[in-house]
Amino acid sequence: MIPKKLGALVMLAIFFTSMSAFAEEGEWIKLIHEAQKKYNYGLYDQAEELDTKALELADKEGDPKQVHVAVTLNNLGMVLKAKRQYMQAELLFKRALEISERTYGPNSVLITADLTNLAFLYMEQGQYETAEPYFKRPLEICEKAFPQGNSETLGYMSNLAYFYRKAHRTQEAEEIEKRLASIRSVNK
Repeated sequence: MIPKKLGALVMLAIFFTSMSAFAEEGEWIKLIHEAQKKYNYGLYDQAEELDTKALELADKEGDPKQVHVAVTLNNLGMVLKAKRQYMQAELLFKRALEISERTYGPNSVLITADLTNLAFLYMEQGQYETAEPYFKRPLEICEKAFPQGNSETLGYMSNLAYFYRKAHRTQEAEEIEKRLASIRSVNK
């Protein structure tokens, strides 16, 4: 049995530890929002600095699922991609995807944004063969998870059609675009 004074001290320690974690999470959210604003204005160096601080804070949190780490890695990857630092962005996107797959599973709709980040990174560099599976997989995941005509699914279908156009695969792009038009006409 724990003496009352010791029990009270343990409870206070738990309280202050959790309050510290909430304060750190609030700081992380603030950094992420500020970094996003800088990114939206094209202030990539400032966004990178804020995202780097947010990543340090997220790493320090000790969250076993590392959800904040994955979000921050994706954000920082987007900044580095915008700065054309493709190798660094790829490493961050891959690490984020690894965390998300471990946390949510390889077929979860919650990993589709991670896959899409890699898809567009590879496409932007003209690595079409590498990009294609990263465009297809989010669509396949959403087609299994959602009813036909779901906006998420249609968005990933549009991405794949766009990819095929960029890769000069017109026939495949047109097939998907026809399918999209058909689904959209049914859903009106």
